[in-house]
Amino acid sequence: MSRLWRVFVYGTLKRGEPNHHFLKKENGVARFMGLAELTQRYPLVVASRHNIPFLLEVPGQGKCVSGEVYEVDDAMLHVLDELEDHPTLYIRKEVPCKVTDGPKQCEAGQQNKEEPKDDKETLLECNIYFLRNHKQDLLSLDFLEEYAHSKHDTYCPKNEREQYNFYHEVQESS
Repeated sequence: MSRLWRVFVYGTLKRGEPNHHFLKKENGVARFMGLAELTQRYPLVVASRHNIPFLLEVPGQGKCVSGEVYEVDDAMLHVLDELEDHPTLYIRKEVPCKVTDGPKQCEAGQQNKEEPKDDKETLLECNIYFLRNHKQDLLSLDFLEEYAHSKHDTYCPKNEREQYNFYHEVQESS
């Protein structure tokens, strides 16, 4: 039997976004668990000539990013790892996130004045894809709380990109 993994998606894999189709049943199991937010602040930026959303592994900076949580099997996790070019471009790590229908609650004084709906919140450890070895100048970009391709420059899907390797635009050379 395949192991089940929780994955937090914050960019083009969310419902209504260009890569959501990768979560179809032909690729494995992907059960939507709910809307979610990270419990700690991280920088979410849009960068590169392809306008890709990247989450930077700099805890305490940025915003409490909103996204969705899915429970996926090994086959689907492999598809996601391949899409995200894990571990070359992105690195997958486990971080806590909160599945909730309630108001945003975030550490470091970014709390909503409304009280959380405790009966609707669930704290989960989820796998998340961080940009590996990011360039420091990405920290000077605008930090997003939530990604929506319709609000940003046009995202270029992986299958429409030229063979040009853009990794040097966002990653430090190893």
